[in-house]
Amino acid sequence: MKLDTLHAQLDFTLNGLHWLLNEKVEGWNTTCCSAPLPARFTDSVKPFFRFMVPYSIQELSAGRYVVLNRGYKPLGIIGESYNTPTLDYSNYAVAGPEKLPDVTSVYAQHNDRFFFNDASSPWVNRQLLRAYMKRLEAFAKALE
Repeated sequence: MKLDTLHAQLDFTLNGLHWLLNEKVEGWNTTCCSAPLPARFTDSVKPFFRFMVPYSIQELSAGRYVVLNRGYKPLGIIGESYNTPTLDYSNYAVAGPEKLPDVTSVYAQHNDRFFFNDASSPWVNRQLLRAYMKRLEAFAKALE
């Protein structure tokens, strides 16, 4: 599967998150969607969320973007921005529209977009994860 477009990368992430929500994984099947997840569970999924799901999209040039994780690295690259070497984002660029769409629930800064912040981290509880997924879905739909 080629993930060489912005839409393809977001769609791939959303499919994985939908699977996670639908699975009977310990900690996710609580009746209260805002209840904190068990520490044992969050300790195992937090690294996945920090490195494998989109935190932001940065514009490199018109129609070329890099999708970054919470460590400001391209998706799938493990490391925090403060303790790993700087990467040449152009090696990870994907195609997208000339200008990113404006979606009210997604924070825009210039032509970059952010999907969550420290107060809305999707690994904290199901409610925040669902809100995050809605933002991603709305943004992906606006790309069509």
